[in-house]
Amino acid sequence: MFPEQKVIEILPDRDGTPEEIVRRGIQIIFPDDWVASNPGPVEEYFKRGLVNPISTENALRQGQAVFGFSTYDRLPHISCPTLVACGTADVLVPPGNSRILAERIPGASRGIPRRGSRFHRAVIR
Repeated sequence: MFPEQKVIEILPDRDGTPEEIVRRGIQIIFPDDWVASNPGPVEEYFKRGLVNPISTENALRQGQAVFGFSTYDRLPHISCPTLVACGTADVLVPPGNSRILAERIPGASRGIPRRGSRFHRAVIR
């Protein structure tokens, strides 16, 4: 499953000021409703993005990873206990991918955090 069209358009787009680039990135990292109700953390992320911007090269590499890398055929060879977790509102890696992973990895469990925001944000807190 691929990301939404807006992610496909935003991810490689490095045009504009640093502020504009970071603001566009926020659209693919956080759900709109979370952004609206959490202005403090969003502003913190924005400031960090200006201090440590993602380079054009790294943005292109992320796009290549999202669209061109696959371990699908290797998943059945995983032999350790595995919990596949995802965020319900992830637009970069759609949640349906967790179902595919859990089905392909022998004995895997699937867990979805109760929060609607991105999984990595839920884990950090």
